[in-house]
This record gives sequence, C-alpha cells and structure tokens, in this order.
Amino acid sequence: MEKIHLKKHKKMIKVVHNTIKNNEFFLELSNLRGFSMDIRGKLGTAGNSKKKHYAFTIGSIAPTTKSHGLNLCQTTVRTSTGVLGVTILMSY
Repeated sequence: MEKIHLKKHKKMIKVVHNTIKNNEFFLELSNLRGFSMDIRGKLGTAGNSKKKHYAFTIGSIAPTTKSHGLNLCQTTVRTSTGVLGVTILMSY
C-alpha cells in the first residue's frame, strides 16, 4: 500500500475483502476457519481530515474457545499523509 496512490487505498482494501468473501474456498484450501482485517488511520484522504476505521470479518473468529488457534499480525503502513495501522487475525 505504500506505493499505491492514497485515493486508491479504499479500493484495494475492498478488492481484498470481496475476493476473500466471494471465494470462501480460499479459506478451506488454507485450512482457516476465519479471517479478520482491521485498518485504522487516514484512509484514502489527504490534508487535515479525520481518521477512519475499516474492518471486516469472514468466517469464525472465536478468541474464547480452546478449539480454535489464533494468529495475530499487526503492522504499520506509511503513506504520504501519515501512518495506517493494520491488524490481521486468522483462526485455524
């Protein structure tokens, strides 16, 4: 996302969301029960604007059950207007 123009950030995130949502066999092939993605920051905006939050979950994410294993990945993405925080949670 660092190389993409900031006006195309939302479009890229929605493409990822729709690809996983419409092709749930991807989760089955990778032995995942659920996938969750959370992005916070100045998403697709420039200048002095408010921060935005975009999150989606597909499948089953149950952090309280012992039958699911969880894998959490947190990172930051630098953009021309600031930093985006990205959190990905996978349940297997």
